[in-house]
Amino acid sequence: MIGSNEARRWRVDTSARDNPDAVRALEDELGLYRLTASLLYSRGYRTPEAATAFLRRDDECFHDPLLLPDMDKAVERVTAAINSGERVMIYGDYDVDGVTSVATLFLYLRSKGVPVDYYIPERTSEGYGMNEGAVRRIAAGGTSLIITVDTGITAVEEIALASSLGVDTVVTDHHECHGELPQAIAAVNPHRPDSEYPFAELAGVGVAFKLICAVEQLLVPDDDRYLHRMCAEYADLVTVGTVADVMPLVDENRLIVSIGLGLLERGSRIGFDALIRAAALDGKNGKDGKNGGRSGGETSGSDETEERHLTASSIGFGIAPRMNAAGRIRSASIAEELLLTEDRGVADEIAARLCDINRERQELENAMAEEAFRMIEQTHDFASDRVIVLAGESWHHGVIGIVASRVTDRYGLPSILISFDGGRVTSGLSNGDIGKGSGRSIRGLDLAAALASCSDLLVRFGGHEMAAGLSLRRGDLDEFHRRINEYAAAHLRKEDLVAVIDSDGEAEAADLTVPAVKELSLLEPYGTANPTPVFAMRDATVADIRAIGGGKHTSMTLESGGIMLGAVMFRRSPEEFGLVRGDRADLLFSPSINEFRGNTRVQLMLRDIRHCADERARRRALTAEYGRVAENPDMLIPRELLPSRDDFKRVYLCIKRRLGEQPEAQINIYRLASRSLGAGASEYIKLRFILAILVQTGIISYSAVPDYTVDGGGLSITLGTTDGKVDLCASQIYKSLEARVAK
Repeated sequence: MIGSNEARRWRVDTSARDNPDAVRALEDELGLYRLTASLLYSRGYRTPEAATAFLRRDDECFHDPLLLPDMDKAVERVTAAINSGERVMIYGDYDVDGVTSVATLFLYLRSKGVPVDYYIPERTSEGYGMNEGAVRRIAAGGTSLIITVDTGITAVEEIALASSLGVDTVVTDHHECHGELPQAIAAVNPHRPDSEYPFAELAGVGVAFKLICAVEQLLVPDDDRYLHRMCAEYADLVTVGTVADVMPLVDENRLIVSIGLGLLERGSRIGFDALIRAAALDGKNGKDGKNGGRSGGETSGSDETEERHLTASSIGFGIAPRMNAAGRIRSASIAEELLLTEDRGVADEIAARLCDINRERQELENAMAEEAFRMIEQTHDFASDRVIVLAGESWHHGVIGIVASRVTDRYGLPSILISFDGGRVTSGLSNGDIGKGSGRSIRGLDLAAALASCSDLLVRFGGHEMAAGLSLRRGDLDEFHRRINEYAAAHLRKEDLVAVIDSDGEAEAADLTVPAVKELSLLEPYGTANPTPVFAMRDATVADIRAIGGGKHTSMTLESGGIMLGAVMFRRSPEEFGLVRGDRADLLFSPSINEFRGNTRVQLMLRDIRHCADERARRRALTAEYGRVAENPDMLIPRELLPSRDDFKRVYLCIKRRLGEQPEAQINIYRLASRSLGAGASEYIKLRFILAILVQTGIISYSAVPDYTVDGGGLSITLGTTDGKVDLCASQIYKSLEARVAK
């Protein structure tokens, strides 16, 4: 069963609507469009002074890095290494935060003449964090100082080992601290319980940046512009890592991301510039674009960045997935080399390779997701189990977490996906096989706490409230499934299972002009804690609706107040909406600007859409009327309800087109009625009788899939195996209807 949009609860802020005079004051005094003024008001900036301070970032500043715990010790040890030319190893992580952290510290130390190298563990063979084998190899290579970035705060044993081998360690990390701290020279982490740093939500790269700023401040104490120089050199790296790690874009993060986006737009770093062009994020046709890749090395970035406009979404959906793909299914060192190279031709080659790897990652992910969805539909007990636990053989560990996210998004339930590799051994499957898994949760269930309740069954686990990783033996899988669902039943409330979509307020079509939508960029960068605006619109008419992207996505034209607006929704087909031309709908959307072939227009990126209240009532009435007619065999009916041969033919051909080469397909009954017969009440009732006759004669079979569509009109239809022609008019249902036709 697929989670229905109809079941999602919309939480629309009404404060701007209820206080029009205050919104108008923001419009008038700040010279803003009503759309921007209402957004500021709904987000708590309700006076011209408060709104101005937010837009100008008056309350945001860079905090003193020495307020971070152990920063003074870290600076002293790193400075000593710089002055004495010690061999330094940076130990990082394979995600984007880790890779950008490594690059930030590596480039800084290299600029100081330090013989520096980096080590990033392989996801599949080594896993996250420091490990004994790596530490021994690093020590044997003559390193005297390890600096961890985006990792290390829980590496108690590994850091003790390094110390015993004569290697000092400075830890920089931003993950939660659990239990004792490692006995490092310094453990710099804003989440330490004793931290006095005013902003704890730095990414790993943010902590690394604070370290090099503190070192630079010590090395050049008379340079009042050192912070400006550091931002100009490294803010793009900090920005990409911060956004990719989904850190809140407030306080220091908002400031650094604002600076870093400007650097990315100007193409300051060869590697990022190459990736932006390859991914066509600058509006050009790059490696991922329609016209294929560019030839490497010949073109400077300057000519192509003049009109480039990048946002946090450009990073989150463009740059980050391509960089992450390397660490997921290849090696994070590929992405690392992109950031370190100074050769444009090399950068172009690596960027193209990352795009190729990302497409391979997408193929792996999609194949695994489809397999997972099929397994869930066949095996999961939705009536009693509130956590989806799914195990597969040899699923790729690099994409299992992404698929878990898709499962949770689709079904609205916590999910844990586990991959066992035991099938590869010659002795066959064994209860002792250890599987690695990844989980995603929903609000209301702390996944880390849920796993802790089953800790006696787990070989290893870790994570936080919304995401976690684990490993367990095959023989404990069934008991784990039972126990974690037992925990969820005790902690998840019924209302937790209803997805909530927040909206900043209602918007009218007249407010959605190109200048007004462009003005919303004043509130950027958008991200966690400062999300992309989501508005509601009521009672819009569907002027057109069609499938795009091979049927996977939907494009619409909506009319409201005489204004036509284009709209797009990804990963939902038109069939799933149950919407047809002429329907009236309510929608949640984020406004965007679409530029194509010299034309600039507003485009709505749909977050959710459903029939407006009276349309839903009309459809309920249709269903009730069909029931009344079908359940009263003595009731006379008008001749228009008796299907003709042409009616049967049109319905059957619509079903056949929907099925294609598939044995089974999910179809929206209202959309089927509109396409084959018409959108009226009699056409709907006639369609219901036609379907009943087709079932009775064995031509099709179907079952209701109430959560497939937003209106509950989903059917799963399969063609029958009848031989030869079937006389539909000879069916019992048809004869009964014919006898009831009023003379």
